[in-house]
Amino acid sequence: MWRFGQSLAFVATAHAAANCAKMAGCRNLIGGDQTRPILAGAQSFTEVDGSCRFGHVAKNHDCKPGLSCGYTLFDCTCISERAAEENSTGARNSRFLFGGTSALVAVAILLCAWLWRRGRYKQPSKVAPNIGLPMTLGHSQGPFTGICIEPATVAEGHGTKQAAANCDCLTILLLVFLPGSLLIAGAAIFASGVGIHVGEYYNGCRV
Repeated sequence: MWRFGQSLAFVATAHAAANCAKMAGCRNLIGGDQTRPILAGAQSFTEVDGSCRFGHVAKNHDCKPGLSCGYTLFDCTCISERAAEENSTGARNSRFLFGGTSALVAVAILLCAWLWRRGRYKQPSKVAPNIGLPMTLGHSQGPFTGICIEPATVAEGHGTKQAAANCDCLTILLLVFLPGSLLIAGAAIFASGVGIHVGEYYNGCRV
């Protein structure tokens, strides 16, 4: 019972760690906030109050959250207007590229699955081999007819035995769930790119 309690506590801790907020920010923040910081040290491209004017990024690192909960901190610096525009453009274009590519891959998988299924319908029926027992192949117009083999009914004495359908779960996963996941992920990434506006303040720790 004690070990079971320990296991539950470990699972709960891991679940909480996986779902806690993870953010990136500036270690050298001395004023303002993480969205528009006033940074320690000699800084260029600042407003009158000392906050960064066009944007800020981490020095020599990508300002991205780590695996632990809370803030992952970096030494940040203010950047010029040109650098802010270039970073915004690059971040937006990369999201458009990855989002669009994910959606195109999903559509290609669905198209290949549809063509494969259509080709199987056009194939002539094959006569089942005679192995001493009469066998009747079923025909169906179900949604996975092109993926799964319909079960056969085999006569045994006075009864019948329904053979299990030879349905490849991995194939269904690849042709149904994978395209759906790619479409959702691609749409989310593309939408995040739409939210990046060139010419506005660039926060390198939130992009």
